[in-house]
Amino acid sequence: MAHSGLDQFTATLKGAGMRSTPLRRRIYSCLAESSEPLTTNQIISAMDNAHFVSVYRSLDALTRIGVLKQVPIGLKHRYELSDAFKPHHHHITCEVCGRSVAIENSEVESLMERITRDAGLQPTKHHFEAYGVCNNH
Repeated sequence: MAHSGLDQFTATLKGAGMRSTPLRRRIYSCLAESSEPLTTNQIISAMDNAHFVSVYRSLDALTRIGVLKQVPIGLKHRYELSDAFKPHHHHITCEVCGRSVAIENSEVESLMERITRDAGLQPTKHHFEAYGVCNNH
């Protein structure tokens, strides 16, 4: 029987010896419902009365156990659910407004793997960043 995302989330926490608190579940739901990676401030704003320190601690803990991943965008980062909870993908980000669009492209995946192998390495993971200006600007 397949687990729902929330069941998988709860099982991942339990496996890491962590409790499934209301704040952690709200963070998970917020990111599961988002179509793009979110900044820390966006997540804090969505947490209804949660203290920002508690949100930071939860983001850190959820990242450490592999529920969340940080998506580098320039020198900053945003958060989204890890590949264990959403299909692997990359992002293209508007340099003006910061909107980030997910891209799933098998050619990018093949190229990243080939470049890594050509460098004499066994591929383990990769990160790809692309930028542009959206049609709104």
